[in-house]
Amino acid sequence: MHPWAPRSARSSAGASFLFLAGFGLLLTGLAAWLLPQVRRVPDSVRPSMRKAMAQPGVKSIAIAWPLLVLAHFALFTYIAPFIREAGLPDYAISLSLTVLGASGLIGIWIAGITVDTRPRRSLLITTAAIAVAMLLLPLGGGIFPIAMVLMTVWGAGLGAIGIFNQAAILRAGGEYRDAANGLTGLTIQLGITIGALYGSAALVLAGPLMVPVAAALPVAVALAITLAGKRHAYPAGPKERGWSEPKAAEPVLQH
Repeated sequence: MHPWAPRSARSSAGASFLFLAGFGLLLTGLAAWLLPQVRRVPDSVRPSMRKAMAQPGVKSIAIAWPLLVLAHFALFTYIAPFIREAGLPDYAISLSLTVLGASGLIGIWIAGITVDTRPRRSLLITTAAIAVAMLLLPLGGGIFPIAMVLMTVWGAGLGAIGIFNQAAILRAGGEYRDAANGLTGLTIQLGITIGALYGSAALVLAGPLMVPVAAALPVAVALAITLAGKRHAYPAGPKERGWSEPKAAEPVLQH
């Protein structure tokens, strides 16, 4: 909240944060009271972050996934300045947030039906679509329908990449999947924090209209990591072997 904002607005924001904090404490208490205690299986592998990081592909996913989150929060945090600079009406700010949330559900649904069969192809297409949508926002962002379509692509992609990368880290982590999943949780939180700072730097140095372009850069890096990780980090699924790997030569029948 800007320090020059009206006192009523600052009071309303403060009350909202206090309500959310109290609600979070209530949920914490309910979880401690209602959730059963989890007991470790005697012969199970003891979680090890070091061994999880040593698994092939884990480091790549732990970098690529947070880069996508970083890009999202770099633009999402400063969507209001971008929309105003693009000349869109103020109601487009709240509408864009709604579009991003609703389209994320579509992305989750699409990922749910493709993650087991075509995970690599789907993730590559999704990541590329996010990058293109962000790059086109400064060009078409001033036209309301185009801006909403691009934000729909961005939001759907964001919903999908979480599913694809979650499946990838569990697969790559192997018997240390829990520790590998915890590693990505840590790097994603770093991505959120750095993303907001990165977006702020882009806003100050390049202006609001260039924030989407700046956000597209880490997406491009994540796409390159995904392309390079076809063996361990992001292997092809059972229905896309022919798309990512050469088909074996058919045997010639002798007559």
